[in-house]
Formats: sequence, C-alpha cells, structure tokens
Amino acid sequence: MLMLRFSVLLLVLFSVAAQAGAEELPLTADESGDDEAAGEQTQRIYRTVDDQGRPVFTDAPDSRRPAQEVQIREQNTIPMVVPKVAVPADEKAKASLDYKLAITSPKNEETLQNPESMTVAVSVSPEPSKGHVLRLLDNGDEVAMVIEWPDRGEHRLVAQVLSQEGEVLAESAEVVVYVQRVSILNK
Repeated sequence: MLMLRFSVLLLVLFSVAAQAGAEELPLTADESGDDEAAGEQTQRIYRTVDDQGRPVFTDAPDSRRPAQEVQIREQNTIPMVVPKVAVPADEKAKASLDYKLAITSPKNEETLQNPESMTVAVSVSPEPSKGHVLRLLDNGDEVAMVIEWPDRGEHRLVAQVLSQEGEVLAESAEVVVYVQRVSILNK
C-alpha cells in the first residue's frame, strides 16, 4: 500500500466531519497541488462504505465495493513573517550602561583541596537590564555558577554580561583558582 501523508489524511478527515450524514462527497478540487510542484507523486484516495454504513478512506479500494476517488483540495498556506521587535529608546540607553563586574569568590590564586563543588560568586553593578544575562566561563567553556566536582588543576574563571543577541557587554577580570585532589598514586 502507498504511504499516506498526514496532511492529506487530515484534510480528508476534516472533509468527512464537515459533511457528516451526506450521501457522497463533492469531488471539486484542483489536482495540481503543492505535492506535484515539489516533484512528489500525487497519491489517490478512495471513499467506500463498509457493511455498517460507515465511510472508509483508503489508497487501495476493495474491488467488491464501489469506490469514489476523493479529490483533495489545495492546502491553504500562509508564509510566516517574523515580526521585528522595536527596542524602545530607554532600553537602548540601558543597553549602553557600563557594568562593573567582578568575581568575589573564590579569590584569585586560591587553592581548593578536594572540593565536591566550587561555587562562584559574582558582583554586578548596576543590576543587568531585562534580556541581559550573566555567563561564567571556566577555561573558556561556559559553566554553571556552581561547578560540581571540578577537575584538578588550574581554572581560569571569567564572568560576562551578554545582550539578547549574545554580544559581550562587560567582562570581569580573570580569576585563577587551583584545585588539588588526593590521589593514591601520590602515596
């Protein structure tokens, strides 16, 4: 059997629902739909009635029952237009704010012994505007403000404030933290 496209089946079901109780479906439509324009083969759908009088739609009609070919109407399509959001003047002024950004904990060149987690505290002044986000980088990779089971070695932490477009508006000074872990190899 031929595979039916979901949209074609849906159109047939809506057509049946709209004409519930009617003897036969009107066979009016233009066969040159979007499927042919896209180079796809047009599929045929047939309507028959089963022994209980219920309509049955199929792509392979039973030769024992009379079948009518159903003409599928062309689908309505509307091109999607993404509206551009105008940024109010006061928002533009806020975007140009100079942020003062600093990592307050852990301290620069601090050494942590066997930490389960490393919580990074950041001071931002003024408070970030709507749409601006705070991001933390650990050795250049974006991480959460709480780093679970940090790897041993050097961690170079930098905090950034980003605009909605991802532009870096402010960046803190780099803080270097050392993580030491006990190893059975060092005994």
